[in-house]
Parts: sequence; C-alpha cells; structure tokens
Amino acid sequence: MAKTETYPEAKIINGQTAVFVQSPFEDWSGGIYIPKEMTPLQFDKWWKTTRKNETDKDNDDRSPVLMYFEERFFLVLEWQIDGLTDAHLTGKAFDMPSMSLITLANTATVKLINQAQTLPLSPALSKTGTNGAKTANKTD
Repeated sequence: MAKTETYPEAKIINGQTAVFVQSPFEDWSGGIYIPKEMTPLQFDKWWKTTRKNETDKDNDDRSPVLMYFEERFFLVLEWQIDGLTDAHLTGKAFDMPSMSLITLANTATVKLINQAQTLPLSPALSKTGTNGAKTANKTD
C-alpha cells in the first residue's frame, strides 16, 4: 500500500514558484513540482531542445512521447515520487522505471509550455483588439 504524505501545493525552488502536481498512479505515489511559469532561460532551453529533436527526427526511431519527456525533464523542478532514485533522474527516458512517470511529466508540463508560447486574445492588449465577437476597428 502506498504511503500517504502531504505536500505543499506550492513552494519556492531555486527562487521560482513551483506548483505540486499529484501523481494519479497508485504504484507511484507522491507527485512532482513544476514551475508556475517558465523563465526566459527555461523557455530557451526547451525551444532549442525541441528544435534539435525536430531536425534529428529522421534519425531517431523513438516514440515522440519519449522525446517530449527529454525535452521537458528539466521543467520538473522536484520529484517527490516514492520509489524513484537519483539513478532514474538522468533526463533520459530509458532510465525512468515506468512510462507512467514519463506521461506524468509530459502531461503536467503541457499547460506550462502552451502558456509560454501563447498570448491570450484580449481587447485590452491593443486599441484594435477584439474578443472575436465583433470586427476590430480599422486604424489609419
């Protein structure tokens, strides 16, 4: 039976606010801490790794799920998963003991990556912006 522990919902890790994402897997109790928001340095590292994987894709027969994990591994600021050791936490997908943990890291970071790349549509951001309900005002 998995032990029950309580983890803070958020804490500061390396000067950055990190939020706790609970593991839904009974065999891997605990969770991970990911940044509340990406820093520019984190985004740049993710971007460069992603671009490198895209150019090497023809020579790589791994599943995209494994590549995504390696692109996002550093975004997990802290692993609080029962049974994980430092030997598992190399950043290489094949060193992880379970696909469940790879899926947890990938899924937990989707919103973080989307948020870093996407500016929400908001009329307040420009004089001509709209919420899509009406046509923007024409400027001269």
